Amino acid sequence: SIKSGSAKAFAHFDVDAVLDNSLNMSSATDNGVGLFTVTNANPFAYVNFLVSGSVVGATMTYYACYISAQGAAKTSSTAPISTYNFHDTIGIVDVHKMQVVEHGDLA
Repeated sequence: SIKSGSAKAFAHFDVDAVLDNSLNMSSATDNGVGLFTVTNANPFAYVNFLVSGSVVGATMTYYACYISAQGAAKTSSTAPISTYNFHDTIGIVDVHKMQVVEHGDLA
């Protein structure tokens, strides 16, 4: 069984949205520059699950990036996310080597 408080889903993927490694995530979809949707294999009980992440940029320009909820509505099985740069090109950008983690209660 999955213990309370542990990550219920994670994924590592690149700008091509192909999952390199994952737990309870079935896919990632590229929705445009810096915009993705991750889909869970098993849904969460509520839409208020936590989504967080990090990136490892391909160059120093993108080391000051983070992943955030996109502002679009989540469902119990999907989470829209964005990759933001706050170094020298401020705004939503495509980055490489993204890691996304989700916490919450599974349905």
